[in-house]
Amino acid sequence: MTTGQIIKTLREERGMTQEQVAELMGYSHKSSINKIELGKSDLPQSKLVAFAKIFNVSPCELLGFDPQPATDEQIKEWDEKFNSKLELQKEVLLIEAVQKKYGKSAVQLLQLFEQLNTQGKSKAIDALSDLTDITKYTE
Repeated sequence: MTTGQIIKTLREERGMTQEQVAELMGYSHKSSINKIELGKSDLPQSKLVAFAKIFNVSPCELLGFDPQPATDEQIKEWDEKFNSKLELQKEVLLIEAVQKKYGKSAVQLLQLFEQLNTQGKSKAIDALSDLTDITKYTE
């Protein structure tokens, strides 16, 4: 069975409509679920864990492996891994945006700032504030 066929089978076994699954998955229309079930659209990797959670199965089962139901611990572990990847992607996008707008030195400044404790951060802000009062250091 394909992943789409497995999703359709799980959906039907649970008495769910394509509309219900689409809503739970954050799709705007049931056609996205229909396309996945028919194999006309691939299941995005980013949605694999979410589908697994809805049907209370492992991502492996959605791919046609491991017919054992997912445990709460496994679901929590997959969720943590998936969310940590998303957080990393967000951080990379933020760093790229800062570098594009302010240059590499701004990224370096943020990286150094992040290494400081609360007292060090306060002292760094004070030092930068003092520097901005000196005209030869400002534009």
